[in-house]
Amino acid sequence: MSAELIVFLGPSLKHAEAERELKKIAAPTKGKPLSFLLEPPAQQGDVWRALAQRPRAIALIDGLFESAPSVWHHELLDAIDAGVLVFGAASMGALRASELHSRGMLGVGKIFARYRGGLDDDAAVALLHADAESDFAPLTIPLVNAEHAIEAALERKVLNAVEARLAGASASRLHYQDRRWPEIFDGAKLSDDARERWNAFADLGLPDLKADDARLCLRESAQAALAQRNSALSPRANRSPPSSARVRAHRAALLSAHAGTPSPEEERAAQQTQFIAAVARAQGLVASSEHLADLTHRIFGDASAAQREQRLLGAGVANDELRSMLETLALEELALAAADRILPDGPSQIEATRLAQVIAALTRTRR
Repeated sequence: MSAELIVFLGPSLKHAEAERELKKIAAPTKGKPLSFLLEPPAQQGDVWRALAQRPRAIALIDGLFESAPSVWHHELLDAIDAGVLVFGAASMGALRASELHSRGMLGVGKIFARYRGGLDDDAAVALLHADAESDFAPLTIPLVNAEHAIEAALERKVLNAVEARLAGASASRLHYQDRRWPEIFDGAKLSDDARERWNAFADLGLPDLKADDARLCLRESAQAALAQRNSALSPRANRSPPSSARVRAHRAALLSAHAGTPSPEEERAAQQTQFIAAVARAQGLVASSEHLADLTHRIFGDASAAQREQRLLGAGVANDELRSMLETLALEELALAAADRILPDGPSQIEATRLAQVIAALTRTRR
């Protein structure tokens, strides 16, 4: 079944609500309604597969990033080069649109504008969510939504300036997998009175920035697809090589300013770590909180929380980035510990020891 508009969505907006929105938008007064297809959050390869349907437009709203490889810049650029209008908003879509805006991807909404304006935290839109059977229901709160709700509470005088600042700081400290309102307010140490005011405010329905941006993206992409219905697709040619992810590049530049340029050997070792961790994720391995705590102690020793914070600041590393790095290191250890079970017939510890011995012997001979 072909579709003029393909949307990758969930959990920014429920599929049922998106379908109602699109049916209203995609029903022109004359002619047949716009055909559309609602897909789950995108992962690597999904946009390439979507191109087989020759859509007029693609709306990337949500995407996977840890449980599966993320949607790749190359496939989005291939869609643009094929003449497809590619929109991005709210979550992974806003992030990718900010990175590929100069290459023709169309960003929509306030979260996209924040990334274009200098937001350099790709985890700001991250959250835990349920699976497709539960319509990708959110289980935690993305930072952009938490900050938006807190700002709204400040504007409506539900929270005062000090309470809003404490709540915002607490939300930003929490890892995306742990960010829920009780944890936010526990970390902010707000009074019972402030919590009661917040609960009354929340009972009326908290503002949802990601959902607002998702609705806007649905409208704009559907209207654009309708407008393109009778136009020929206009492929582009001679595309220049894609840039790397803007957020990662920016953070790498900050880190280099603090720590200097790594040696080729250090870069190679880091690439091996990333690769092995990716294999571990593909095998479904998960780092436990105990493993992460052990790694933290190995790196920081008995340093206090304030001392750790100072060392991170000196290295140009954000708290959420440290958590991601620790998970990568832990996954590498898990994969290596289970190497003889992950791959059929090896590699065994005996073979690894033999390889190390031979390399060491050859290196000594060369000297």
